[in-house]
Amino acid sequence: LAAGVNLMLHPCTSAGLAAAGMLSLSGRSHTFDARADGFARGEGCVALALRCAPGNVLLRGSATRQDGRSASLTAPNGQAQQRLLRFAHEESAVSAAELTLNEGHGTGTALGDPIEMGAVTAVYVDYTGAKRSDDAHHHAAAARPLAIAAIKSSVGHTEAGAGVVGLAHTQAMLSAGAASPLTQLRTLSPHLVSMMFAAARAHGTSRREVLMPRSATPSQLSCDAGSSTSPMAGVSSFAFQGT
Repeated sequence: LAAGVNLMLHPCTSAGLAAAGMLSLSGRSHTFDARADGFARGEGCVALALRCAPGNVLLRGSATRQDGRSASLTAPNGQAQQRLLRFAHEESAVSAAELTLNEGHGTGTALGDPIEMGAVTAVYVDYTGAKRSDDAHHHAAAARPLAIAAIKSSVGHTEAGAGVVGLAHTQAMLSAGAASPLTQLRTLSPHLVSMMFAAARAHGTSRREVLMPRSATPSQLSCDAGSSTSPMAGVSSFAFQGT
């Protein structure tokens, strides 16, 4: 069993987070949106039964890393996030180009969201596959769009339970064959727009398409026609102290 629980039982935690400027004044996690001003706290309890049985979502691997030195306690280290994602793929023996879905950490902060998407862009979007240029399947995988999801835009940040909530959300999306919409996304953050424009200009038409859905579309998690492989997804969950 793998479980994560978060209950808001004492006001001091919320008061401390508010004093540190970490909470959204509107009470919403505007993930990847121009309105991002902090996260909304959420309660939750999720427990997963991990077992080897046909028909279940297969966990291929995982990784844990520490940010190391960063600008402050709440400022993520983008280079460390890139190393974490690449290490997870090494552990799972899954190419970054094979992923069709990434469940982001996506707290809805003006600083954290762009740093996270910078790492995602570096690992998943600008991945050219030069090391395996002779692999046709690899090139076909790299051409698939990458859908970005974030359950915090719907239920807030469940803190100690956020990782397993994101994993359960990903399991549901894979079972449904569709990425859930980013419910608070109205206008993409200008920091993300400039970042993606720069990457697109650098890589031209070879750049992988990124989908930030505002409605669920089954084709977002589809594989190539005739492919026997199942959709691959990754889940990111970062603690604010850097682990």
